Amino acid sequence: MVARNRSGCQECRDKHVKCDKVEPVCGRCESTGRRCTRGLVFRSHNKKYSNDHEWVALRTAEEYQWIDETNNRMDNSGDSASEDEDENGSGARDHDNSSPNDTPMGNNVPLPSPISSSVISPHQRELTHSPWQANFSGTPEAAFNTPPYGPVEPYVSHTIHHVFLPADIPPPRELSRSETNQAPSLRTDDSVWPLKDATEARLFRHYVLDLAKWLDLCDPNQHFQVEVPKRAAKCPVLLKAIFALSARQLLLTNRANESNEFAARKYYDECIKLLIPMLDNVVTRADETLFAALIILRVLEEIDLLETGSQDTKHIHGIQSFVREHGANVMQGGLSEAAFWVGLRQEIYVATVTHRAVLIEIGHIDRTNDPITDFGWANRAVVHLADVLNCCFGVRGVDPVHWSKLQVESDHWQNYKPDSFTPYYHRAADRSRREVFPEILHIHPCHIIGIQHHKLAQILLSIYNPKRPRIGKDRQEAEEAMVTGIQNNLRELCGIGLYNRSTPPGMFTACMGIALCGDRFKERLEQEALLQLLIETQRDHARPTAAIQSQMKANWGWSMDGVT
Repeated sequence: MVARNRSGCQECRDKHVKCDKVEPVCGRCESTGRRCTRGLVFRSHNKKYSNDHEWVALRTAEEYQWIDETNNRMDNSGDSASEDEDENGSGARDHDNSSPNDTPMGNNVPLPSPISSSVISPHQRELTHSPWQANFSGTPEAAFNTPPYGPVEPYVSHTIHHVFLPADIPPPRELSRSETNQAPSLRTDDSVWPLKDATEARLFRHYVLDLAKWLDLCDPNQHFQVEVPKRAAKCPVLLKAIFALSARQLLLTNRANESNEFAARKYYDECIKLLIPMLDNVVTRADETLFAALIILRVLEEIDLLETGSQDTKHIHGIQSFVREHGANVMQGGLSEAAFWVGLRQEIYVATVTHRAVLIEIGHIDRTNDPITDFGWANRAVVHLADVLNCCFGVRGVDPVHWSKLQVESDHWQNYKPDSFTPYYHRAADRSRREVFPEILHIHPCHIIGIQHHKLAQILLSIYNPKRPRIGKDRQEAEEAMVTGIQNNLRELCGIGLYNRSTPPGMFTACMGIALCGDRFKERLEQEALLQLLIETQRDHARPTAAIQSQMKANWGWSMDGVT
């Protein structure tokens, strides 16, 4: 039986994280290499002392040096739920012989809260102390290695990285009641409709009719196309983000004049000026409308990375921060859940192109096999791909047991998917007409995204199959079967993207597949078709594919001008 102490170790208490109380070294200290020391315990006694009792003389306050360690403790408060919550919460108290008066010395003072409890509403208090927060784990070290496509200094990323709360930026300080009441206003009382500027009206229209569809792929309520524009009427920071994204995307796709470059910078700067003070305030920072603005700004950063396929990981902290502050309630519908799914797909895109694990916590997402809507089934394919990325690119390498479990889940998704995910038209590629990709047509964008993410997961599981023989007489046969399988999946992935052009993200997802296994194609005709898809995606939608193009040419042995 594992030995357990009545109190957690001092290291975990100093970090204000939950301790499993295992002796002589707790699990957290063992995994992090910290020195594990037991917290001291004292017992208070209600004892009366005689009048002539001798007391030890104490120093005066002036003789002590007082050190404020508030910031250090707050920096470590987000790893998991506090141990005090575990020990004192309902149903979580250890059933041992401890006296109610046994208290770990030096830990009976609660961790400073971001804002005073007197100004937290009951709803906010429930979200802040959600037990689901304990599910968050550390970031894989390998995720911060240099991406295969090299470093990047994108157009807007320096400010965006600050916006998305990098890990090295300390959390907001404790706010008084008066300061909370003076929080920067996220909304205005008056609507800006109708817009007075024709250029702004054109930019807003482009977002509503075109760009919002990129975000609402698996959202039956179309929050980014319906709810976000309504909120933008009284939310300047959201409106400026929409203007900036539209202006930049139109400029990069050559559908606007050079004035859009000035407009993109102007609206972006105005948005950031409004945004920064809001992120320093707990109340506004936890607002789902602000989270939606961050997601839109993240799209702006993505479409601006035209010279390289690598992307920084710091924006993930913004998503993690929002989810931590809302707990499991983020998955209960509304704009917050819609924004979460968009943020997860954004992170999957980056992780796939740069060949790394996913940095967003996804342990709370439902993975049951219960019947669900088409939108929910598509989202299951999305989170399944995230699980596969974590398995293939995790710091510990591919675990055969975990891989087998994911393969079973992949087969289940394929075998039990709703009939609506079957394409309503399928035509094989005609090689006599120099066609490479089959024509595959689907009913709805959620079917496109679901099928494509599932195929990406199948490609990865095939490439990283730990059961495939690496030596011996069966090696070559297994290798050929693997290459044939991933080539067929990529051809279908690209066919779905090319022939469903009304859903541009289908092209984006196809580019993800090319980044994974485009180098496996040896025939010149197929290589040219893959390259053309990358070129069209960048040209028509301002999606960054230049680095993938260069990487594929190098893998295929092409010279810079494309001639071998």
